[in-house]
Amino acid sequence: MDVFTDPQTHQLLYFTGGTILIISILLALSFFWQRVRKLRLLAEKRPDEARSYNAWLILLDYLVYTLLAFLCSFLLGSVPLIAALYIGSLIGQIPLPLFPLLVGGAIVGLAMGCYVTARFLYGKVTFEDSLLSSIVSEIP
Repeated sequence: MDVFTDPQTHQLLYFTGGTILIISILLALSFFWQRVRKLRLLAEKRPDEARSYNAWLILLDYLVYTLLAFLCSFLLGSVPLIAALYIGSLIGQIPLPLFPLLVGGAIVGLAMGCYVTARFLYGKVTFEDSLLSSIVSEIP
């Protein structure tokens, strides 16, 4: 696999990894702030209930879930595409350079990772809001 010793490929891998980290952290922070804002609204009505929440643990929870969701959806979006095109070129005996395949796979993987992670975090926030709505409805 001489393609992975190529400096262009190293640069692509660094940029892709950095993009994954930055996008994951930004998504986690945005959904974390939505959650904290809703917990602050709950704290106005029930201060004893709101003290049981630890903001650092909630942030860590969002970061872990975001990184897992983004990385898994990135890999599921890019690896099968690259593998299918590369194996198809080998079977058809058509020489394809691997670097453009890696770039295309990285772009598709990043797009799929952003979409799936945003939808996952939106569902997570909605589920947590449904749990909070039962607490808020019990307030006299």
